[in-house]
Amino acid sequence: MIAASREVQKQLRARNQPLLSLASHDLPNLLRKIGDQHFPELEQLP
Repeated sequence: MIAASREVQKQLRARNQPLLSLASHDLPNLLRKIGDQHFPELEQLP
């Protein structure tokens, strides 16, 4: 039972890996977009 759940976790992790790397790669752009939308006054900062 434990071995089976461990195998499932391994598969889930393998499946989520590209998603996680994509998210971490795109995080700065995402934060910038959110910042531009919600805090337009930040645009004036250097």
